[in-house]
Amino acid sequence: MTRLPNFLHIGPGKSGSTWLHETLVLHPQVYLSEAKDLYFFSRYYDRGVDWYRKQFRSAQPSYRVVGEVCPDYLTSAEAPQRIRSCLGPDVRLMVTLRDPAERAFSAYLHRRKHGLTATFREDLETSDLIEEGRYGTQLQRYLDCFGRQALHVAVFDDLRADPQAFLDGVTTWLQIDRQMKVFYSLCRTWSDRGDTSVAQCPGVFITLEKEVEKRRNAVWTSEDYPIVLERVADELPELHQVFRWNDFDRWQFAHISSKRT
Repeated sequence: MTRLPNFLHIGPGKSGSTWLHETLVLHPQVYLSEAKDLYFFSRYYDRGVDWYRKQFRSAQPSYRVVGEVCPDYLTSAEAPQRIRSCLGPDVRLMVTLRDPAERAFSAYLHRRKHGLTATFREDLETSDLIEEGRYGTQLQRYLDCFGRQALHVAVFDDLRADPQAFLDGVTTWLQIDRQMKVFYSLCRTWSDRGDTSVAQCPGVFITLEKEVEKRRNAVWTSEDYPIVLERVADELPELHQVFRWNDFDRWQFAHISSKRT
């Protein structure tokens, strides 16, 4: 019988989801859907569970983890209940949070790569870039459906600083063998194919983003950063209360929020 996932990485976008998929897919105890971003629980739920199940038809009983990586699920209001209905209350859910302003600009660079001509400020005012950074609201929907024990909440800064330690945290939480990653091989693969997208190879995150900025003539001004952070600062107290984190000061919007209290 075809297995359904017992693990989902639910987002957000531009926070290392491609890197995580490309890494975990090489683990001998993990089976991930061949296609990243199935969008089943957010956009294509009408295709039905049978269609979704077929995406995992090659998952053998020997795999301890069967899963999918899709950054769309965190922002979808309908996804939590759909996931619970389809996969049950015991599915493991992972998020990788990134500074909302950095994440928004990275998403903007991706849009520029695909033809957007607006400035970052214009895109902020007319798109969902800021809404995708409302982590407190988004995570609360999952807490209401699954409880705190179902969620592994990681931070993009940790992935960028120490990929192996970040990966160790993931494999420990998934209760699978430690995976020693040869990060250089992945970096070389992406470099060879000329891929300059962000959030893939931790060793070159910053280099790639700056290169994309230069090639796309993208502009990030000192005024843009606080525009994003001011609008999502109210999300911080909820995150701090639920997850008991004391390291949000690495994101500058922590200081904005503290000034309001």
